[in-house]
Amino acid sequence: MIKKKTAIITVFLAAAMLLSVALSSCKAISNAINSFVEELSIPGLGHESSEAAQPEESAAAPVSDPEEESSLYEDTESYDPWDDPEEESEEESEEESEEESETYSEPEPAFPLSEEPVIPEYTMPSEVFTEDIEREAAHIIDGSIARAIAVVSVYDDDRHSEISFPYDPDANGFIKGLTAKQKKLYETLVSYGEAFKNFEYGESEHGGEVLSDALTVAKPLMLLRSDIDSYFSFTPNGTLTAIKDRYFDPYRDENHSVKNGDVTMTDVRHGARLLKAIIGRVVRKMPEGLTTYGKYLYLATVVSARNTYDSSPENCFTPFGALVGGASVCEGYSRAFLLLCREADLWCAYRFGSPKNSGHIWNMIKLDTGIYNVDVTWCDTYEPGTKKWFKYFIKTDSDFVSDGHNAKEGVKGTGSFEPDPFQASK
Repeated sequence: MIKKKTAIITVFLAAAMLLSVALSSCKAISNAINSFVEELSIPGLGHESSEAAQPEESAAAPVSDPEEESSLYEDTESYDPWDDPEEESEEESEEESEEESETYSEPEPAFPLSEEPVIPEYTMPSEVFTEDIEREAAHIIDGSIARAIAVVSVYDDDRHSEISFPYDPDANGFIKGLTAKQKKLYETLVSYGEAFKNFEYGESEHGGEVLSDALTVAKPLMLLRSDIDSYFSFTPNGTLTAIKDRYFDPYRDENHSVKNGDVTMTDVRHGARLLKAIIGRVVRKMPEGLTTYGKYLYLATVVSARNTYDSSPENCFTPFGALVGGASVCEGYSRAFLLLCREADLWCAYRFGSPKNSGHIWNMIKLDTGIYNVDVTWCDTYEPGTKKWFKYFIKTDSDFVSDGHNAKEGVKGTGSFEPDPFQASK
């Protein structure tokens, strides 16, 4: 009877175990079978049932290759986005903290740069213009502004200071050296030129040697107010006792004047307004937060990007030729750069030399470490934003002696060193 009962129970258990495997996702059945086995106390069956229950938790999961499964678990252990950080043990947290402290190090400084960076592309945002002159200015200069913005985004170096010095209209001392009558003549000519006024300035009214005085004030007028000098000059009258106005085509030169019928005053005014609009636009678009070095870099890059060295245009000596026409010689480069500095209220002056026994003009700028040389003409031998371009940008007098600038007159440099983006600080 016992044997018969045992056989029945054995059959029943076997059937139940098959049912348990088939329905392994139902944990209640498995638990009931285990309880039943424990109550019968049949040797061997309890251990066997315990082993059969182990795959139970993974039975609901998709079947996978053991090697793939091992790899999956390894990845899951290295990063589990579902882990609750609050459930981490204190021991694990301490181990991770020690590991982080061992591997963390301060990032290396961006400057000096070890190699020439890639200058990103920058596109000027779209804009609605209320005046045609602003639209025309944007059409001419925005490509150069975009290039300058891209350059300073890479090269503005926080090793430099934000301390700046205001524009000094007589940094070279040109006006200081004038007599009282010459200063009055200079101021009169500036006011007449700005107002497009026709005039005759004679000895009978103002006394003195007007023609001689006019020749003296021509230099500061040409260099300090080269915006006016781009379309306005004067000429002596028939008796050489007075000077009178000469307005000319800014796209050409003073030999093509209004009085000769070569250009209209309307066209002259338009050219003057266009140059002014371009200068104002360049400065307004200068990025905020630049160091003083970065501001000079931005302005010099605009001039360099817009201009090409070319002595063939008739207006190649003027800032109009540089910024509007896009072609000039060293006078155009340096006078355009000074006008931009003037608009941006940044200190700027001139330096004159004779490299290779030929006349040359460049600029001087002022930082908190002193006065330095900037030769945008020679910078423009290379593409703006390249390493070689910086060879002639914000350099000491000794640097410019070694490269053959052969300075003769003008404001002297006082700075001893200001690192470019590729130079280490001293």
